[in-house]
Amino acid sequence: MISIKIDFDIDKDFIQLFHSASQHEFTIVENGEMTLDEVRKYLLEVQRTKTMQAQERLGFLKVYDDDKLVGLSVPRTIKEKEHKVWRLPPDKEYCRMGMIFIDEAYRGKGIGKEAARLFKEKYPNILWTIDPVNIASKKVAGSIDLKHNATLYLKGMQWRHKPWSHERELEIWSN
Repeated sequence: MISIKIDFDIDKDFIQLFHSASQHEFTIVENGEMTLDEVRKYLLEVQRTKTMQAQERLGFLKVYDDDKLVGLSVPRTIKEKEHKVWRLPPDKEYCRMGMIFIDEAYRGKGIGKEAARLFKEKYPNILWTIDPVNIASKKVAGSIDLKHNATLYLKGMQWRHKPWSHERELEIWSN
């Protein structure tokens, strides 16, 4: 049975899975070059400050298959001042989430879709950020009826709606 938990607790399994996620092509944590020890220190700092990439976080979203940790994400609440930028209704609270990283051995089993569905039950208004070539993440967004909202362009840790030349594009999904 798939379940999710959102908190700032970390253990050896979470550190290992986050390290695997940091090596994945669709994540943008330190260019995927963090050692296991650097990941541990980074996560301890996120745990202490409750922030990641200069943004306050809800916690670590952990995805479990029965009692086995198999996935993660690090969602956050969209600040009121961001609603205009994202063209979101000002009367609703939104959460922003990037992809849900699923351990390679557990991919293709619908776990990401179920985790996203469970997250949407708790936080019904989601701004989903993904790389447009990440087909699995697009399918997850579609499975919980998230609709395309805008396009975001990244350059390092900076973003804007108009592209820098030759930068990768991230699509924003919102219901």
